[in-house]
Amino acid sequence: MKYSSYFIVFLLLLGCSKTPSVESAIKIVPIQIPVSSVAGDSLALGFEISGAGMPYLVLENSLGTSISYGTRKNEEIWFTLPYQFTQKSGACSWSLTHNQVVSASGTIEISSSGPSVQLETYLGPRSIYAGNTDYSMLVTVPTDTYDNPLTDGTPVQIKRQNLDVLETYETVTKDLISWKRLFAVEKSSRMLITSSVQDTSSKELTVDVYPSQATGFELYSNRNHEYADGNQIITFETSVIRDTYENRISDGTLVTFQVTNKNGIKLRTQGTTINGVAKAQMLHPEEEDIWQVAAYITGAAKSNVELVAFKSAILDYDLQISEDNRTIQVGPLYSFMKQLIPDGMPIQLHIHAENNIQPVIQTTSSVSGSGTFELTHEQFREGTYHIEVQIAGITKKQTLQLHEK
Repeated sequence: MKYSSYFIVFLLLLGCSKTPSVESAIKIVPIQIPVSSVAGDSLALGFEISGAGMPYLVLENSLGTSISYGTRKNEEIWFTLPYQFTQKSGACSWSLTHNQVVSASGTIEISSSGPSVQLETYLGPRSIYAGNTDYSMLVTVPTDTYDNPLTDGTPVQIKRQNLDVLETYETVTKDLISWKRLFAVEKSSRMLITSSVQDTSSKELTVDVYPSQATGFELYSNRNHEYADGNQIITFETSVIRDTYENRISDGTLVTFQVTNKNGIKLRTQGTTINGVAKAQMLHPEEEDIWQVAAYITGAAKSNVELVAFKSAILDYDLQISEDNRTIQVGPLYSFMKQLIPDGMPIQLHIHAENNIQPVIQTTSSVSGSGTFELTHEQFREGTYHIEVQIAGITKKQTLQLHEK
């Protein structure tokens, strides 16, 4: 009963409260409604207004949506657009709204400002290969002072200087940009490129034109003598390597020199080009041999095959064996002019025991034209052994009888 009384009192108070006033509808008559403008110019919209109330202006462009409040004096109301909307080219839509009712609306087309032009240029790749297939692309983005792209069809002049030739091209902007393919020339060089719109020019841009893929070349060899002494150096050298357009290939190009000996074993050495020529060196072999030498640039070009023959520098040698057969001295070793062989000539000794199939191999190098081997008691017990001495492809065999101490 107590709660019912409270509810009845609440309804009586609600019925006696004052009804809120409803603003009368306003009437709008345009005074100044621009339909076009230039970026940066001020924009104002004016209306005659009758009735109570203060409408607001809803603005919308590519930046987003905003609300602008005007100034009302007597029967006129004026709206000044903020600079964020007047400096952006494109369509700017507006609608005059009051009490969620649109009284008037329209669109203002704002064009980019003309007098002052700014350029953004992009060029790439910055290195291309000589010929008529590879190219670099220049993209030019001209804008006005407020970073608005210029209208489609704006002329863009492009200049390219290469060697003694100056070329001029003209393109127009489309979809905010201008672009041009700049194809390589047949001569390796450096291209200088610039673009301009009206009285504004870009900075100087460069593209390096490198030689194209190498073509076949010649291979030469040079050595002091033709003997296989394992000591002297043979030098391999290429002719000037050029591309299809007679450009010398770039410095630093890797050239591989491959040697195949008479046993089919392949040896390799490498060199890099300087002024189109590559050089590499190898030691003479240690025994008589015939080399097939070829040079190549991987995936690009190959030289002729040159045959290089080596004569044995050692024709014969002596073995001097101690009384107990445990010390073997090889030499003296004489080279092709009866001079002692250079130090470092490899000498191998193969020792076969009668009861052991697997030989024991010992190696040493010549010193002062000789080499020495020791057959120790700990390693070689009493018994019969067959030895083979190998130097420069020459093998000498002998049978030794070893005894204990």
